[in-house]
Amino acid sequence: AAFATILSHSTRSRSNAVIHPEVLLKTLALYPISSEQPPTNLSNDDDGKHDSTNNVIAIDPKYAALQTWLANLGDSPSWACTVGEACASAFVMGQLFPPTGEWTPESGSSQTERTMAGSIVLLCTLAAASTESNAGKMLWPAIHKGLTSVPQSPSWCGAHRTCRSLLLLENGCLLGVTSGVGNGDLVMDKSQRMMPPPPNIEMLLSHAVDFDLAH
Repeated sequence: AAFATILSHSTRSRSNAVIHPEVLLKTLALYPISSEQPPTNLSNDDDGKHDSTNNVIAIDPKYAALQTWLANLGDSPSWACTVGEACASAFVMGQLFPPTGEWTPESGSSQTERTMAGSIVLLCTLAAASTESNAGKMLWPAIHKGLTSVPQSPSWCGAHRTCRSLLLLENGCLLGVTSGVGNGDLVMDKSQRMMPPPPNIEMLLSHAVDFDLAH
């Protein structure tokens, strides 16, 4: 957390500094999302929708420091949101690293892909904390790209995209930020029971399960 604190003090006011996305993601990679991430406190807004982005920042001082640093980069508060959404889409489409070979069930996802997925989700989460947006709104369009169909053996066409989408979904779930307007809102009914996700989200999750079972 010490380095994150130093970063937060390096841009005390908006510097208009624009960091190359690759450098930004490598910096955030120093803070991997853990599968033992402390659970966020569920809090509903006035519409009954769950928004845990601010809770994620509040429960971990290093995330709060990184959010302060990120908020003062670029020429506006929305700069990081734009970069986060663009990186998520480019990641799923394989545009952020050299071309990889054919996907096989044995090879799966590389460590580079796993690390980058965590960095992108963290970027979107931190960016959302500084604006009126939310991380789910930035992540779901990219997740859609890889889960609209199910790759099949033996060609596994599109499997790279599917795996990258699943990595974004996994990390988003670990941080509890994969909600968003029209994209899987966690909505409570009057008795405070969680409502089912929208049909389009159920379809994507079904594709994810089918892909996992297929290989």
